[in-house]
Amino acid sequence: MAKEATTEEERQSYSLPPCISQPYPWLVISHGKYNQRQTFFSVSQHRYYTKIIPEMRNKLICGSSFGWLVLVDRVSPNCFLLNLSSMETIQLPPLNFKLAIGILTAPPSDPNCRILLIDGNHDFIFCSPGDSEFSKQKVEDFLYSMTTLGGKIYCLTLPEYSLLTMEFEGSSLRFTKLNTIRNESNIFHIEDNRSYLIEFFGEMLLVCKYLSLKSFEWTHDIGVFKFDFCGREWVEVKSIGDNAIFLTDDFYGTCYPVVDSITRNSIYYTYSEDKNLYVYDLEDQSITTHLPCPIVSRPCSLHYWCMLSTANTS
Repeated sequence: MAKEATTEEERQSYSLPPCISQPYPWLVISHGKYNQRQTFFSVSQHRYYTKIIPEMRNKLICGSSFGWLVLVDRVSPNCFLLNLSSMETIQLPPLNFKLAIGILTAPPSDPNCRILLIDGNHDFIFCSPGDSEFSKQKVEDFLYSMTTLGGKIYCLTLPEYSLLTMEFEGSSLRFTKLNTIRNESNIFHIEDNRSYLIEFFGEMLLVCKYLSLKSFEWTHDIGVFKFDFCGREWVEVKSIGDNAIFLTDDFYGTCYPVVDSITRNSIYYTYSEDKNLYVYDLEDQSITTHLPCPIVSRPCSLHYWCMLSTANTS
């Protein structure tokens, strides 16, 4: 059951997200002792706003969908949904592990809403709002990033880069695998990469950050591929046009049309425990570095992209 949101009059402004509307996501940086501070960075305004939001203190963000964050406590099994626009929370069953990425299949008000997570063993766990515990379902494939497209749930499987579709049948999941044709794409020839499934205006994109052979952490190039559902293969894309893609370091990504001073045909990304924001230009393959907030210390800082639907300017 949802917990009634506290009104702005009852809370200090420093404990609320910035009341500024923008048609693209904010970079949210949790930092400080116990990650008690949340800095919201606007990539077009190049301005940051530091807040102290109690609901996010010492929490990990496991996913974001429809304006809702999936939060889990770093030291306890407490897990819940948080809407940063309304500050409404919805309690979820206890989550007894910290390594998870997830999505919502629909807004929590939709009776078909499911919270779907991939755990550290690359198995699925899921629940509906109001459930007392998570259900778990093992799969044989090595699961990676996931997203939704056309009302279906898709997950990337490695190392063959196939797609796994998922449908709920009662209290269990039914899987269908779309095997891919191996071609000359770099994804089949460069092993060290981080891969992201992204819904791109009705199409499925795979974004691969190719890691440096020296450090095995830092990105030296990025490839973008579109899935051809008829040919069952990944086709390289040289341009995403007047759009930008936003990636975190935990296999979650999203895309939006370019507005204001956001760089077109580019990919914005971060690294965990790093204070910088990086912009990769798909046209000239250059990487630009920005410092969103000088007060963020490098150790233990967490980054995420989140939409705020706020329309106030106070």
